[in-house]
Amino acid sequence: MAHTWQQQVVMALVKFYGVKRAGKAAPVLVNAIFGDFRKMLDKAATGELIKEKYHTEDKKTFLLVEGEKLVLEGKTLYVVRQLHIGEQSINFSNVVAGETGLVI
Repeated sequence: MAHTWQQQVVMALVKFYGVKRAGKAAPVLVNAIFGDFRKMLDKAATGELIKEKYHTEDKKTFLLVEGEKLVLEGKTLYVVRQLHIGEQSINFSNVVAGETGLVI
């Protein structure tokens, strides 16, 4: 059975923080980072690949987010293509059949 991207984030953080702490920290960390990254994408040119590196507060690891702003049928979409946590990479292409990334 394949893991959801949320489960993959928790699993990547476990080696730095342990199971309990990673499970609590992952949603908060991802929401904060994706919120900031969305603001960056809003300022970017349409179709421009943006990469931003975020360090955890305690500097135990980093998260590198890659994505772009797209316009489809007049609607602006903010799409995350990949999330790197330390050495682990989570690819959001084909998260759901037909999608090219995770819309935030």
